Amino acid sequence: MKKIIACSLALLWNAGCTEPEKVDNVALADKLLLTTKPIKSQIKADGKDTAYLLARLPHDAGVVDVTFTTTGGTFVFSGGSEIKDYADSSDGTYRYATALLKADTIPKQVYVTAEIASVRNRISLTFTK
Repeated sequence: MKKIIACSLALLWNAGCTEPEKVDNVALADKLLLTTKPIKSQIKADGKDTAYLLARLPHDAGVVDVTFTTTGGTFVFSGGSEIKDYADSSDGTYRYATALLKADTIPKQVYVTAEIASVRNRISLTFTK
């Protein structure tokens, strides 16, 4: 009897921890959008110019924590290369999270990533003279 209960618990544990997360992540990976607003691929490498970043995901994803990271520049409100924002603003169809990236003074190409759990989307920006 103990063996049957132990096996049943093991099956329940495994069933509840694998498939639903994979299905949700696959669906979200197709729908997570990262862009700048207005859309641009370059900002001045003057230590002052900024790019407004927008992560968009389906409304039914719920209120989630979006982590933005960058390989260059700094996020204005964190002063570093990482910042988090809740995707809680909604227009009924999508939810949005935002971040403001300030350029370095050295011209270069950088990558900005938006991540939710293990789902990521990445764009590149060029800091120009």
